[in-house]
Amino acid sequence: MESATESTDNKENLQAGFNQLIDRLRLNQESLTIALALLTERYNAAPIGILSLGERLTISECNLTFATMVGAQRHDLQGTPFSSLIVEEDRRMFFDNHQKCLQEQVQPSFNLRLRCPKGGTLVVRCDYIPPLPSKRQSDCHISLRDINIFKEIEDKLQKEIGFRQEILDALPCVAFLIRYETHEITASNRAALLGGAIPGRKCYRTWDNRNSACSWCRGAAVKYDGKAHHLQFWDRGTYWDNHWIPVTDDFYLHCIFDITEQERNKAELQISTDELERTVEKRSAELELSQQLLHSFEKLAAVGRVAVAIAQKFNDPLQAITNVLGGIHRRGSLEPEDMPLVNLAYDEVIKLNSLVKDLREFYQPTRGKTSLFDMQTELLKIIEANKPRLSDNCIRLTANWTENMPLIHAVPEQLRTVFESLLDSCIDGSPDTTAVHITTSVEKENIVVQVEDGSRSIDHTQILQLFDPFHREQSKSFTNNFGLVKSYAIITNHGGKMETIGDEENGSGFRVTLPIRRKAGHTDLTSA
Repeated sequence: MESATESTDNKENLQAGFNQLIDRLRLNQESLTIALALLTERYNAAPIGILSLGERLTISECNLTFATMVGAQRHDLQGTPFSSLIVEEDRRMFFDNHQKCLQEQVQPSFNLRLRCPKGGTLVVRCDYIPPLPSKRQSDCHISLRDINIFKEIEDKLQKEIGFRQEILDALPCVAFLIRYETHEITASNRAALLGGAIPGRKCYRTWDNRNSACSWCRGAAVKYDGKAHHLQFWDRGTYWDNHWIPVTDDFYLHCIFDITEQERNKAELQISTDELERTVEKRSAELELSQQLLHSFEKLAAVGRVAVAIAQKFNDPLQAITNVLGGIHRRGSLEPEDMPLVNLAYDEVIKLNSLVKDLREFYQPTRGKTSLFDMQTELLKIIEANKPRLSDNCIRLTANWTENMPLIHAVPEQLRTVFESLLDSCIDGSPDTTAVHITTSVEKENIVVQVEDGSRSIDHTQILQLFDPFHREQSKSFTNNFGLVKSYAIITNHGGKMETIGDEENGSGFRVTLPIRRKAGHTDLTSA
């Protein structure tokens, strides 16, 4: 009996144990069902696409996220070759990475472009998931993240960086972006890179390899007031034009222009301007002198006509008086004490006759045709004829002749008159004259003759007096005004120029310029 009772108790205990085990298994199953449902929900709601690839790389399983990413139904994707969704240009890359995963047991990560069934292209980040124990060990699992938005942002950022670089490169100067706090260069244009302004380097290291900020740097001032600053200075033989321009709270733009050539051109332009102003001033003075001389010539022409008429009227009486006094002088029939008076009267009458002759010749000069004229030969003749006068006045004459002096077309007797008058002016013009120097030269298409003495200098006011026949110089420094005016007119009518030269230290003289190839016709000085 006891044995039967024990057997019954054991069966009951065993049945109770089984019931507890079944209840525990039921609870575990319910927990696993809940966990599986939760895992499936999270699997489908995951922010990344997950898919499993079976044999021949067909899609055996994918979550809802991936189906949504490509715009298809999950059941439509199952059994579809994954390569059919890949853009053709990226398929080789995918196969290579897949083989690497299988052979080298690595989990590669790469970007992949997918072709959506309903159109469009999707850029995803592809990562291989380490394999988990499963019945189908040939399956591989891949996670796919949609990086279209990140790609767009990256492309936009790259475009902005490229656009910024294009702007920097287009600047006609050295330009680079610098951080306020660290002085670090963040971007440079081509010109700055050639100068050593490499991104990541301190800006002051590019300038003479300094160890601290440059003393002339305005970066701190730009940071302080937020305004652009400007500075120019010379350094290393170059004139730099610097601009510091605020860009953001962290960066400023430093632009450096090499304006050395501009500054040199500016200096040269200033020199040319000053020279032009001096030339204009000189030309204005010459124009004023020419106008005043023209006025004098007009007066001279008016007076000349009267003087010629008067000279003609005086000529006959003077000739009669000259003849009478000449006869008395030759016969000597007067008392001895009267003869000196007669001789004096005779000499004065001779001077009057000479003056009348000079007046007639001056206002009615000889007219002649041009011919070839040897300037140096004629000058030598004039010097030879005036040697006695030079000797009597203790004047030393020197000359500097040009070899092969070309002949010119001129009226010979008129040019002889000119140079005789100039030599007379040097000999008789001042009692201090001790030397006369004559120089001939050829300048371009002109011959030049200079007659100088070292006794005096001529200023602007004296030039006008020198060529004014109506002026009476009290100091008698110039005694040949009529001859000089006549000479001025002759040279002008020959197409040349007659100028005064000299200064206070070297004395003064005259410079005559005559064209070599100009053929002057008949010269009428009366109109001058």
